[in-house]
Amino acid sequence: MRKIVLLLLIALLAVGAFFFYTRKFPQKPQNVRNVLLITIDTLRADHLGIYGYGPAQTPNIDRLGSEGTLFENAITTIPLTLPAHSSIMTGNYPFVHGVRDNGGFYLDNKSQTLAETMKSAGFHTGGFISAFVLDRRWGIAQGFDEYFDNFELSKFKMVSMDSVQRKGEETLQHAFQWLDKNKDSRFFAWIHFYDPHTPYDPPEPFRSAALRKGMIGLYDGEIAYSDNLIGRIREYLEKNNLINTTLIVLMADHGESLGEHEESAHGFFIYDATVHVPLIIKMPGAKPVKVKDQVRSIDIFSTICEASGVKSPKVEGVSLMPLVRQEQWDKKLVAYSESYYPRFHYGWSELKALRTNDYKYIEAPDREFYRVSEDFGEIRNLYNQEKNRAKPFQTELTTLLANFTSIPGPQAMDDDSLEKLQALGYIGYAAKTQMPESGSLPDPKSKIRLYNRIKLAQSFSAEGNTKQAFNNIQSVLQEDHAILEAHIVLGNLYMKQKDYPDARASFQNALKYNPDYLSAIFSLARVYKEEGNLQAAKAGFQRLMEKDPRDSKSYFNLAEISLEEKKYDEAIAYLKTAVDLDPQQAISRNRLGACYVELKMFDKAIPELQKAIELNSRVPNAHFNLALIYEEREDLQRASEAYRKELELFPESYPANFNLGRIYRKQGRRDQEKSELEACIRTNPGFGIAYLYLAKNVMDTGGDILQAKSYVEEGMSKLQEKSQLPLAHYLLADIYNRLGKPHEAQEHLRQARAGS
Repeated sequence: MRKIVLLLLIALLAVGAFFFYTRKFPQKPQNVRNVLLITIDTLRADHLGIYGYGPAQTPNIDRLGSEGTLFENAITTIPLTLPAHSSIMTGNYPFVHGVRDNGGFYLDNKSQTLAETMKSAGFHTGGFISAFVLDRRWGIAQGFDEYFDNFELSKFKMVSMDSVQRKGEETLQHAFQWLDKNKDSRFFAWIHFYDPHTPYDPPEPFRSAALRKGMIGLYDGEIAYSDNLIGRIREYLEKNNLINTTLIVLMADHGESLGEHEESAHGFFIYDATVHVPLIIKMPGAKPVKVKDQVRSIDIFSTICEASGVKSPKVEGVSLMPLVRQEQWDKKLVAYSESYYPRFHYGWSELKALRTNDYKYIEAPDREFYRVSEDFGEIRNLYNQEKNRAKPFQTELTTLLANFTSIPGPQAMDDDSLEKLQALGYIGYAAKTQMPESGSLPDPKSKIRLYNRIKLAQSFSAEGNTKQAFNNIQSVLQEDHAILEAHIVLGNLYMKQKDYPDARASFQNALKYNPDYLSAIFSLARVYKEEGNLQAAKAGFQRLMEKDPRDSKSYFNLAEISLEEKKYDEAIAYLKTAVDLDPQQAISRNRLGACYVELKMFDKAIPELQKAIELNSRVPNAHFNLALIYEEREDLQRASEAYRKELELFPESYPANFNLGRIYRKQGRRDQEKSELEACIRTNPGFGIAYLYLAKNVMDTGGDILQAKSYVEEGMSKLQEKSQLPLAHYLLADIYNRLGKPHEAQEHLRQARAGS
């Protein structure tokens, strides 16, 4: 009995010691072996179930949030994809890393990225993104061993920063392939989903469930689809025994206004609808907790570094690991947000904000101050009533930005260049002044209706409703003629109608208001190119190249001009630069290969053309160019296959029909020759030389000689090169000779010899 009591006493002491130990020394999170960062573009926090949204269909994200650290008050730096991700990846505000807008801004190599930091610590690094706005050309790929962007712009009917995207399914597939290769090593992976971004077009079964709820329903459908992808990621981690060793960080880069403050999407304003983002951190071994303290997107960098045992460089953000570990936290983090989008694109004032847990101050021509802890929709502007309370925010904002006030402005230009550009129609370059001070610019709030009408005009244009697009944009310009983007939209509409003089005037008007507006420089140069004014076009593209030397399209267009001028060496130099800047762009490689074909440098041409096809199997003329090489080398079998592949992809490629017909002629396959020549003429009835070859086919096969004569005469009327006329006269000489008309035959023979 005494023995039993003694054993019970020992057991009780052991249990008591265990509870004492766990109370006094909380269980620490396990070591992190791997890191998975997931960013879901344009995802509002308040449209997730875990954040209290009733209609949400987000069980996988909700589960992650219930198991990890759920940050209820996370704020992003800017409601635009590239600069917001640049802040996440550097731990710094936009005024530090320098990326203030989508497009035209690049994350400088001087910025140390999270991927670079993790790679230097021995992690394998992979990035997998779903939108062109995060393409490697913008500098965001620094430090990744593998970066899946690979956007072939020629596939898209309309190319803009936010229109070139892919479904998350495709991105996830590539991420899984990389993880399969690296799951046994320490890895840092970033997976980016773009699906909640406009246009809202969820796949089934999410679409049918969302349609009846209108625009917001479709937006929620995209979120539900993204949630399904999160579920698949979890399944993968569990299946591969990675779930308990991987730090998972899930967040959004920014939100979506959905009509609040009259903004339909994002980027224009910096209210919480677009800067309050979801943030969930699932740390292996850490207990679940909800955190009400305000945190920032810039804090992710240091947090991931500390969690994975990696030394962080000095950044603006701080580590949130004390909150994940549920330790004492006495920091009161202030969040900065900005949008220079109204200024860069419309000539209106930028917006800057400071936010605490309770209040938010927005610096604008008409200042705003909100008690966000109570006024979630930022409806009641308290600035005039509470100026004393707002004053410290103004002072802190001024101090914060004191050393970072420079905004990108014009580069210096010598007098000769300025005079040349003015002479060529770039009249905006006469005014070489910095943008006006913010205080003198219109407040975006007062311009929101004009902004919406511009966006509506762009939508009508994309849908092909040109009349409505014209009506909307012209009404905008009648009300405010100084809106940069409105002139660009109007110019693009004129370009669609091939009304080059009016398009030219529109782009010149934009340059009057901002002589360094890249979009206007490019568009005006494009007009000149279409008009055949190659010198003016060249001047514009060269100016664009000077302003933005990392933009491959200026080099590509300069190469096109050089090709028109038969300056192949010059074209090759431009195209090589374009390929270096954008190795994934198939069209540049194909054009480079075509240049080599022209110079008969076939050994250099073939790898470029093959790489172009590898990058984009549907790149126009790549198979055609390869066929030219094979034909030149007398490899008629491979030439025929390449021409047929070109026609399979592009049935309208009549030169491929013609060249294939010539090959069949060499091989004595006259029926096939005739079929290809007839197909060539059906596609392009104006291709004169095909009629001559068809006439010869008829003559050689004993066909109707008068039909052959008709073909020759029709072909002669359509020939575009005088060098082809002798062939027509030789054919007519033969025909008249066969018809027993020697006089006519001799006359055509004389003309043939005279023109040879």
